[in-house]
Amino acid sequence: MEWLEAARWLNPPAHWAAERGSLRLQTLPRTDFWQETHYGFRRDDGHFLHRAMAGDFDIETELWFEPNAQYDQAGLMVRIDAGIWLKASVEFEVEGPANLGAVVTNAALSDWSMQADAAFDGRLRLRIQRRQNDYTVFAATADAALARIRLARLHVDNGAGPVLVGPYACSPTGEGCVAFFRHVTVTCP
Repeated sequence: MEWLEAARWLNPPAHWAAERGSLRLQTLPRTDFWQETHYGFRRDDGHFLHRAMAGDFDIETELWFEPNAQYDQAGLMVRIDAGIWLKASVEFEVEGPANLGAVVTNAALSDWSMQADAAFDGRLRLRIQRRQNDYTVFAATADAALARIRLARLHVDNGAGPVLVGPYACSPTGEGCVAFFRHVTVTCP
C-alpha cells in the first residue's frame, strides 16, 4: 500500500488528489500553522496529510509549488498536537527570494529559522529525519544536494512514541495556492 493511501487529513483542502505516491492540493484562503510568537496570533487551520510513525524515521518528498501571495508555503510537518510541532518548507516572498525555513513549536510558542534562496525555481526537496528525540531538517532547491538547515527537538517527544508526519501546505495571507508533492516516502532505518 502506498504511504499516502493510509494517510488522514487534519483540515482537508477543498480540492486534492492522491495517486501513485503523489499528492496535489489547492490551499484554502488564509490558512496557517503558527502559535503566538512575534505575530501574537494562533492559527492551526493549515492542511496536513499525515500518518502516525513511532521510533526513528526519515520522511522525504520533492515538491512543486505555485505561490500567489506573501507566505504561501508547502513542505513537511511532524506533529504531536496543536502546541507541539515542526514544519519545514519553502515560503513565498513577494519582494525578493523565497525562504527555506523551519518552524519549531514547543509549549504553544513558535520560532522561525529561515534563509533566503535565490535559486528556488518552484521545486524543492525536503527530508525530516528523526533519531531518538532529535529532528534534522534537510532541504535542496533546483539540482543542489540536500543540506542540513535545522536541528531541533520537540520538548515532550521521548523519541520512541508515535508522532504524526506528512506533507502540509497553507496560504496565511492569500486566496490559495497549488502544491504538488511527488513521491512522499517514509523509511525506517
